[in-house]
Amino acid sequence: MDAINTGVININELLPGAMISLTARKGDKSYRFESFVLEFQEKEDLDYIKTLKGDYVIVEPIRVEDKIIKFAAEGVSYFLIGNHKEKPYLFEKVFVDKINLPLYGTAHIIRSEVEGKRFNRRDYFRLWLGQHCNIALRGSKAQHDAMVKDISSTGVGLIVKKEYEVNVGDAIEIQFNFEKYNEQKEDYTFSLHTLLGEVVRVVDKNEKANLVGCKLTEGQEEVSKFIAQRQRERNRVGRKTNDLISMFVGKDSNEND
Repeated sequence: MDAINTGVININELLPGAMISLTARKGDKSYRFESFVLEFQEKEDLDYIKTLKGDYVIVEPIRVEDKIIKFAAEGVSYFLIGNHKEKPYLFEKVFVDKINLPLYGTAHIIRSEVEGKRFNRRDYFRLWLGQHCNIALRGSKAQHDAMVKDISSTGVGLIVKKEYEVNVGDAIEIQFNFEKYNEQKEDYTFSLHTLLGEVVRVVDKNEKANLVGCKLTEGQEEVSKFIAQRQRERNRVGRKTNDLISMFVGKDSNEND
């Protein structure tokens, strides 16, 4: 499928490492889960995958309270947003199930009988951060305080004080710490990263600050790795909104079912 000419792709065109956002909806309630497309190299797993039918992706298993969950089917609708060649695509009415690969073990398989369609990148999945950063504008070495509101592999949302002049088209440098959790030491390590981008919109937030949207021109790969790592942590830690999840998700403690 030629996504450039048609604006549509099959779900199996989502490449390994691509982030996905899966939304479950029942009535007026909805909940979003994040994961990423897995890559397999072991012959046993590859041979098993060849036996699967239809169009699908296999993603890292999604967990709640450290348990891989079994998604309910009755009365629940699902849709998926996936990133292909830095463009977001929406797949409506997908089907989610668990599978057990010979060596990798349990994963989730997401099937779609319809093609995914391009949509506005501003609706693309972003990871909420809400953390401090430093920015420099228009090639200046002067740094200003700001906040990273959210981040995706293609862009960053910032909250910037109005005392700092920011215009659409400005070159921007963003510096902030990436966190990484060390399970063995049960502690976080921090590393300073620099991202380069261009301001694409400035929106009035309140009398003191603007919302500033930036597209990334450098640093996309490390951002993608950071987001994937943060999603793995969140999936392991679990959610506190189990009352909502229980409405449409069946938790299953047996990962081999």
